Amino acid sequence: MYERHLAGRARELEPVGIRKVVDMIDGEDAIPLAAGWPNPESFPLEDMSELIQGSLEERGDEMLQYGVTQGVERLREQIAHRLGSKFNVDARAGEVMITSGSQQGLYLLSRALLEDGDTVVAGAPTYAAALSAFESLNRTEYSNVPIDEDGLDIDRLEAVVEDESPAFVYTVPTYQNPTGITMSESRRERLVELAHEHDFLIVEDNPYSELSFETAPPDPISSIDRERTIYLGTFSKVLAPGFRVGWIVAPEEIIETLELLKQPNDLHTSSFSQYAAADYLQSGVIDEQIERISDLYVEKRDIALRSLADTMPEYVDWTRPGGGMFLWLTLPDRFDTEALLAEAVDNGVAYIPGHAFYATDPQYNTIRINYTYVDDDTLREGIELLAQTIRQHDFEDA
Repeated sequence: MYERHLAGRARELEPVGIRKVVDMIDGEDAIPLAAGWPNPESFPLEDMSELIQGSLEERGDEMLQYGVTQGVERLREQIAHRLGSKFNVDARAGEVMITSGSQQGLYLLSRALLEDGDTVVAGAPTYAAALSAFESLNRTEYSNVPIDEDGLDIDRLEAVVEDESPAFVYTVPTYQNPTGITMSESRRERLVELAHEHDFLIVEDNPYSELSFETAPPDPISSIDRERTIYLGTFSKVLAPGFRVGWIVAPEEIIETLELLKQPNDLHTSSFSQYAAADYLQSGVIDEQIERISDLYVEKRDIALRSLADTMPEYVDWTRPGGGMFLWLTLPDRFDTEALLAEAVDNGVAYIPGHAFYATDPQYNTIRINYTYVDDDTLREGIELLAQTIRQHDFEDA
């Protein structure tokens, strides 16, 4: 009835591939290895309750009032300081803008940096909701660059940028969503060199880097070069996603443009959430919290890896991430994991088919599973049910 009233591009919009799967399994009795959610046990309920109560008593009027678009200055200063002291990223508060989650940051960057027909270079695979953000208002072209055990294939990237002029390269370099893979230090350095040689920007999405299980990952790409890199961060994985507080670090000229784009969108990020996040940083609780989360998640990762080794057919491969929240499974080419999903849900387990994470030329023999959300016994059961589904499907097709 209302289609003729919608704008042309609004009629063309489709849900993110992940959301299609979530909608498909809604109401189904299936173990959720699909959603990329933190474990509720990781939420610092007592600490945040005390901090928020104290904040309301001290500055309740500010917490509940409108704020400036760029964000609470005290929070921006603390983020800049933490980036410098912990990650060697040289940033000033004026180069930080607070966003309503890093997803809004991706959306604003698409408006600021892309026009119809512009090319974005992305990993194959890469974070699916970023692709949705880049396409939401623009007819974006993509060039895929494969991911291997050291991250973006820099040799392939170099060949791409010699033939094309991308607006930017989008990367999740540390404990990547969906694969869990981390880009090597040498490839980060070469990526920056290519950005200067071929005049493109790097959009570095870094939500998982603090969730490290063993050796620390390389410093962010932004620590190598601030001029060519736009950095996105978030509290969703180290505090709680419900606060919806993320940030962009970029040259002030770009921040000024992003402010203008954010103002008609939501005026500013929640003042309440920003002050709560600022107190969280100032208190020092964050470092204890990250250690608790990492301890929780490394156990779950190890459970998942052992379960995969114990139950999966020998022809299934998977990544072994050093941090983050995800594992990436690769099946033989004869499998279509989108078609397999219905069988898996019938057997009591859900996952995300890997094709959703490709901008172009999707691979249908891959699977992303999240190991952080469910309890340990349920995680074991879910992986066993997935292995049974794969074996059963292969037997029936033989």
